[in-house]
Amino acid sequence: MFTASLNWHTNSADPGAYNKSKIRTKAKQVGRSDVFRPADEIVETVMKEMVTEDDVCLPLMENPTRAVNLHRQKMRPKEPLT
Repeated sequence: MFTASLNWHTNSADPGAYNKSKIRTKAKQVGRSDVFRPADEIVETVMKEMVTEDDVCLPLMENPTRAVNLHRQKMRPKEPLT
């Protein structure tokens, strides 16, 4: 049986979550249109466009880069079975 304690524990929201999702979405869109450009270059360009001096909690460069590469991998045609 669950009993609520007297000390409520709440975590504050991630202040940079909105910017992180916008950066990831924009990087995926650019990666979809420019297939032969390196993913880390795409993410770097997108972050330079979207990030200002006041932004906090920015994503690591590796995470959007991996997201772009995974998105591209899903777009590839399937390997032949024979």
